[in-house]
Amino acid sequence: ADDSYKSMVNDSKNQSCIVSGESGAGKTEATKIFLQYIAEISGSSKGKGDEATDDFGKASLQEQILKANPLMEAFGNAKTKRNNNSSRFGKWIEVKFNNKSGHIVGGSIVQYLLEKSRIVFQAEGERNYHIFYNLCAGGNMDPAVQEKFLLEDPDQYQYLAESGVTEVEGINDEGDWEDVLNAMEVIGISNAEQDEILNVVAAVLQLGNVTFAEGGGEFQEGSKIESDVPVANAAKFLGCEKEVLSKALTQKELAMGKDITIKVNDVAGAIQARDA
Repeated sequence: ADDSYKSMVNDSKNQSCIVSGESGAGKTEATKIFLQYIAEISGSSKGKGDEATDDFGKASLQEQILKANPLMEAFGNAKTKRNNNSSRFGKWIEVKFNNKSGHIVGGSIVQYLLEKSRIVFQAEGERNYHIFYNLCAGGNMDPAVQEKFLLEDPDQYQYLAESGVTEVEGINDEGDWEDVLNAMEVIGISNAEQDEILNVVAAVLQLGNVTFAEGGGEFQEGSKIESDVPVANAAKFLGCEKEVLSKALTQKELAMGKDITIKVNDVAGAIQARDA
């Protein structure tokens, strides 16, 4: 990190640093240290007028970049059998500097190859992404959060309980929840936008509890939803009508030329639609 920063400043050339290794090697922690060092050394050269002036930018750019990391971990890291805080995605972090003073003037993060299947299934002894447990912990800490997002304990959600692990020694979901809220505020995510993000998280938890039985369709060849409660809750968080979501899960449209045919899903098809 030190060599790259000095080469960039002295030679005015872009620098790239790759953090790689097998699971549990320390990539996540190394990235944190790297960013902390870059933020510190570039901040020491900050000149007049370098403070953020964005509407949300009460925090410095250095602080915003650092706070992006715990937010990414919440939505992209999970406990695996080898690592309690394993990154389940790749990321390209780009930090932009003033070529004269060397201080940070901007940054961006691109994520790719997120392990989407983990949302609906985890192997025994593993967990879903941290944010789901963080949100549940937030509900236990604050009745208002619990009421807003209709939260229960993690073991009440199919997408969280099927692996048999909801709590992990060394992971403080309550503390991480507070870190997530703080990171969103520092980065500049408004309260309304925070609610929209967390509504999606809550909707996923509710969708996992939607179960199906045989018997839907004109000739009972399809499937039907066993309980309206989770699908109604999910529809509320997604901002749609319960009937619309129910049809999306138990039916599918087939385009045949200019014609559209409605086909009912059997139980297996409905489960696949729910988990898609």
